[in-house]
Amino acid sequence: MVDREGHLQWIELSRTKIAEYGLFDIYAARRTAGRRDAEFLLLDAPDWVTIVPYIEEKEAFLMVRQYRHGSGTVTLEFPAGIVDSGECAAEAARRELLEETGCTAGTFDEVAAVNPNPAFMTNRVHTFVATGLVCDAELDLDENEILDVETVPVERVAKGLGTDPFINGIMVISYTWFVRWRERRRPKERER
Repeated sequence: MVDREGHLQWIELSRTKIAEYGLFDIYAARRTAGRRDAEFLLLDAPDWVTIVPYIEEKEAFLMVRQYRHGSGTVTLEFPAGIVDSGECAAEAARRELLEETGCTAGTFDEVAAVNPNPAFMTNRVHTFVATGLVCDAELDLDENEILDVETVPVERVAKGLGTDPFINGIMVISYTWFVRWRERRRPKERER
């Protein structure tokens, strides 16, 4: 078998941390490929999770409305958060759903894990679909987290993707994984 991608690989010669910002670190990585030798900046952040809380009987999502400092806007998106050190993605997803919505889920399906921007980011975002929601706890938000919880019809989200307030790119990716998840389940539902 011929290695068709070998000429595309870069070999890391060194990596130096150049900045620490709490939420992420920045590294300078010296890499070589053939006769090329260059330095690349890498943003090293923890993995994070996005949870798609799906209320099947209402054909709706449980979503959070919050201010986003990067865009300077209020968005409507799925609950999400960082995977803490020593925690697996599934544990983080369950914790974030409970903290941000006060809900637990009967089923939690991990539907995908992708790199949000492999050009310079080292982490992955894990998407979970949560069903069988039981919402009976108080919100437990981080110190500077302010949000409202809303039930939003799936159709409204589908039609609004990419427009205010549905502009969070990671949420759009997670919606795509949700659609795939739902399509895979439909043949099983028809068999019943």
